[in-house]
Amino acid sequence: MPHRRRTVVYGHTFLKELYELECDPIKADLFIEGVEQHLACAPDIGTQAYEGSLIWFLSVSELSDFPPLMIFYTFNESTVYCLSIRLQSEREESS
Repeated sequence: MPHRRRTVVYGHTFLKELYELECDPIKADLFIEGVEQHLACAPDIGTQAYEGSLIWFLSVSELSDFPPLMIFYTFNESTVYCLSIRLQSEREESS
């Protein structure tokens, strides 16, 4: 059974943090579109923050135009809520 496409909503904190990354706006838009495509169709591709948590994260570290990033989000049957986007620390990269 194919995944149902969800609406993706970007929270204020997510947008503020994305702006603070000081990325090229066009590349940032393309990046966000790609992330949105994946999360809208299959939000469970990420990892739960801990067992039973409603918060998930997606590590994005293989894009040459961006430093390693972590996207934090939550979702239900109809919507994915992007909560935060942060630089991935060296500790997180090694785990």
